[in-house]
Amino acid sequence: MAMSEEEQIERLQSWWRENGTSLVAAIVVAVAAVVGWRHYQELERTEAAAASSVYENMTNAIQQAQQAPEKQSLVTQAQASANTLVEEHANSAYADFARLFLARLAVEKDDLDEARTLLDEVAKGASDPAVAWTANLRLARVELQADDADAALAVLSQTYPDAFMGQALELKGDALRAKGDVAGARDAYSAALDAMSVEENRRLVQMKLDDLVPAS
Repeated sequence: MAMSEEEQIERLQSWWRENGTSLVAAIVVAVAAVVGWRHYQELERTEAAAASSVYENMTNAIQQAQQAPEKQSLVTQAQASANTLVEEHANSAYADFARLFLARLAVEKDDLDEARTLLDEVAKGASDPAVAWTANLRLARVELQADDADAALAVLSQTYPDAFMGQALELKGDALRAKGDVAGARDAYSAALDAMSVEENRRLVQMKLDDLVPAS
């Protein structure tokens, strides 16, 4: 039997009294979620644009400093931009490149502890694996510069991707040579030659290997 118009209205009113509040709440939550997500995306775009601008300033200053090394102000400018990236955009990929640059400056100032800290942060936290492995190799070089061959070998004990294996083996050879392990260094250099494809890098490693041959 079909309901009368009055019965339909009454049933609708009854349903609304029971479910209306929760329905409105659900709609409010859904709308807030959409608005909030759009706001979050806008903030992300804004921050990415800001980080990109600071990164561009840093790279421009670095390039100019390379062309005019006597202008210390350019290095200072690049350093200021790098610090801004690390402090204000710490989780961005730009900050990883900034840390690599700051680590290089720290090495030039013989502040190896600061260089270690920066490189370790990139090695462990970079979103781009290639950047992380680059930082890892630079960290090994810093340990060698600090005359800590054991620490360098610890860094180099990981399994490196093929693209980085040649450099890692070369550094391993350097560390073993520093420890007086001539046979181990020779093996590492030989393996590095097998792993390398760039002729200029191979020539350097071959020179190190030849230097280990006992004088007749």
